[in-house]
Amino acid sequence: MNTGILLITHSTFGEVLIQNVSHILGKRPADLNSLGVFPEDNPDEVLKLSSSLINLMHKKHNCSQILILTDLFGATPSNITQKLLQKYQNAKNIKIKAVSGLSLPMLLKVIFYRNQNEDNKETELEQLCQKAIQAVCDGTKIYE
Repeated sequence: MNTGILLITHSTFGEVLIQNVSHILGKRPADLNSLGVFPEDNPDEVLKLSSSLINLMHKKHNCSQILILTDLFGATPSNITQKLLQKYQNAKNIKIKAVSGLSLPMLLKVIFYRNQNEDNKETELEQLCQKAIQAVCDGTKIYE
């Protein structure tokens, strides 16, 4: 069982973050996908595409948990994410949660912690959400 990560962001922001993470880690992490939302996109079509990505991650890559990360709460990617959460809230064999405020520190943290805990078992999705939020705080500093 794996925890998949899906970035739903404005434009190419998610893919650029994946490129940065791949540079830092020396390879593209597994089970990490991005879906960019552009001004000309139909939100209903993006919803269908994102649902297809979730199903692919679940069925083909054996992801029993999906963490969706969005860039800006209340914007179109976030609204699409809210609809996905509603769609999958009663799904069997898959858990989905989402966190907004996507940043490079957040993405790195969830990649490192998604399949690890003290017992080397899959990290619970709620714990992973908390790690994501904490990473934003830890990665934000005032320089003097």
